[in-house]
Amino acid sequence: MKTFASQKLALCASLILGAITSSHAGYSVHTKVEATNGKNLYTWTVYNQDQSWGLDGFIMEVPQETRVLSYTVPPSYSTADGTGYWIMDERQKEMLDDHDDTVIFPAAKSGMKWLVWWGRQSPSVYPAGTSAVFTLTTDSSVQPGSVNTLAVTYTPQNNPHYYQRWNGSVTGPSIVTAKSAAPVKTFASLQTYSVFGNKNKETVDPNSTSAPAPEPTVTLNLHAGITIEGIVGRTYGIHFTDDLKNASGWQSLGSFTLSASKEIWFDPQPATQQQRFYRVMLEPAP
Repeated sequence: MKTFASQKLALCASLILGAITSSHAGYSVHTKVEATNGKNLYTWTVYNQDQSWGLDGFIMEVPQETRVLSYTVPPSYSTADGTGYWIMDERQKEMLDDHDDTVIFPAAKSGMKWLVWWGRQSPSVYPAGTSAVFTLTTDSSVQPGSVNTLAVTYTPQNNPHYYQRWNGSVTGPSIVTAKSAAPVKTFASLQTYSVFGNKNKETVDPNSTSAPAPEPTVTLNLHAGITIEGIVGRTYGIHFTDDLKNASGWQSLGSFTLSASKEIWFDPQPATQQQRFYRVMLEPAP
């Protein structure tokens, strides 16, 4: 049997960003997270792609342990009459539309709470083609991860239905370090991009042929692509570590059997770490 050292194996890693389009994009969100001095600074830039009148709410569900150290709200889009402004609030209760009593967003799940940025008065609303920026600073007791997030469109043209909810997810406060079973990875900075493509106002029967199904929720993340060149039909074990100095720190990500002499395997975990190293090892023949 040939040894692993004698086998030809080429390995390289790259960061892959998928591109997904939707006929009703709604909103796109660029997230930037910076970690410094035990604090995490989140910056979300929400771009209104096609919603009229426009963006009136940005809401995310985070663990109750999330400590809000500081935040910013966007300015009113229009300052013509001085009545528009934005607020930020933390709440667990549902929010109802005062005009028709429909649920804008439900009560937070157990152990969670809503962080709510909300525009007051119509001049605050950001119309199609504009962006609003929201920031939040937390301590490091809750680390970044994927969080359930909503963008809300102000729709007085649909009177009495004044609000339209769009569902998605962004990178935000997610992982409570004290409750995590696995070590929580740290980072210096990261960026992600999400598209909110799901208008979620009504419930649609999935078996119905008459009602159109809502657009899917779409989230784009960076994933490492590992190019493996080896022996067709043989299986390779894929491992990772965040610290090359720790010889015992390698962890398995699974195995991959080549169906061609050169293939790409993608790390299922988004590339949110400051660094990650990979190795690929030929497994014994069956």
